[in-house]
Amino acid sequence: MDRDLADRITSQLRQRYVVPEVGARTADALAAALGGGGLEGLAGAELADAVTRVLREASADRHLSLRWSATAKAPASGDEWSDPAYLATYWAEQDHHNQGVPKVERLPGNVGLLVVESLDEPEGTGPVLDAALSFLGRCAALLLDVRLSTGGAPTGVAYLVSHFVAPPTRKLLDVVDRDGTVVLQTWTQTHLSAPRFVTQPVYVLVSARTPSGTEELAYDLQAMGRATVVGETTVGAATRSSRWWSTPTSCCACRPSASSSPTPAATGRALASCRTWPATPRTPSPSRTAS
Repeated sequence: MDRDLADRITSQLRQRYVVPEVGARTADALAAALGGGGLEGLAGAELADAVTRVLREASADRHLSLRWSATAKAPASGDEWSDPAYLATYWAEQDHHNQGVPKVERLPGNVGLLVVESLDEPEGTGPVLDAALSFLGRCAALLLDVRLSTGGAPTGVAYLVSHFVAPPTRKLLDVVDRDGTVVLQTWTQTHLSAPRFVTQPVYVLVSARTPSGTEELAYDLQAMGRATVVGETTVGAATRSSRWWSTPTSCCACRPSASSSPTPAATGRALASCRTWPATPRTPSPSRTAS
């Protein structure tokens, strides 16, 4: 492994990771793996996979990874979300996949099915979700299937959650940086363009590959007593992340901020500690707190 690449990654972990002691521990683990020869002779995607295993084992953070691109990127450092070309490609891809909503169906027994593969900013995902839930608005129950999802943005999660709770607004999330500053809050919305499902039973289907924002979605609805979560233990990556290019071909995804939920039924530790759910149906208790 190139020493310059390792130095860039360890420096960012020490400077940016939301829990400083975890960032330092993970940086030390990467340095130890490099010094011990465990990454010797590796390159490209093989190296990225090996580094990712080291990072995740040390941090227990499933968002933390090193990715490799066969095409050089510019600039070589900085968050890729600031790259206009990347953003244009990303949003075009989201449109191609109908903003992460591949299937909406009314099943026998007047049960609605909404399959969500990703939840992005409401500006993109919102109109598609509204159209889907308008179609399902007269259903007696709803299945919300996020088993094959890739996650989502906190604001997109809040927008979808808004359809399952009555006004007034509720704060769902504080995003807190490493010095304790709240950098983002998400709230349910008072005004929507689609009907609300405030009385119908809601079931969230999750799997072992359900990550990130869709884990938060399942947790929020469960913690507020608005859904029964059914499926496998989820990934454990319900935290906000960002990416930066350490070199022109190496992108490191890390967690610069932690998420907390101030809802009455939950504490902030739930998302930070990657809360998971049982593999059998369960009706959540409004008084349940995270451990």
